[in-house]
Amino acid sequence: MSHNNQPEYFTLISIDEYDGSPMVLGIFENMGAVTQRLLRIPSSCGSEYHIECFHLSSEEKEKEATDDILEQREIRRKEVEWKLEKAASEAPAMQPLSREAYAAVLSENEEHDYPELATSLEETTEVDS
Repeated sequence: MSHNNQPEYFTLISIDEYDGSPMVLGIFENMGAVTQRLLRIPSSCGSEYHIECFHLSSEEKEKEATDDILEQREIRRKEVEWKLEKAASEAPAMQPLSREAYAAVLSENEEHDYPELATSLEETTEVDS
């Protein structure tokens, strides 16, 4: 796949048939050069070669791409913070129960015949005080 304004270079790699270790045989400017090198190599059954394509990039292009990515990350971070702040502001605030409100909950439970709940809450209250 070609990239605009970036030269392509090809590497020819031989894979050792015994231990699978790679060995770079050369770096070439086009596939024709790779093919010519392959024709000169004495091959046998089981010989394995890999051809890889690389694109030469400059520091300026890499810096530009890095700056773009960092800018996108910052925009995304701000969006997430804004959404979290919005969700926090719309959520009802949770307040701890005062002793009076806690006592009211206890009395409501006693009125509705939940003796085990009322007893467990009273025990907790006695331990806390």
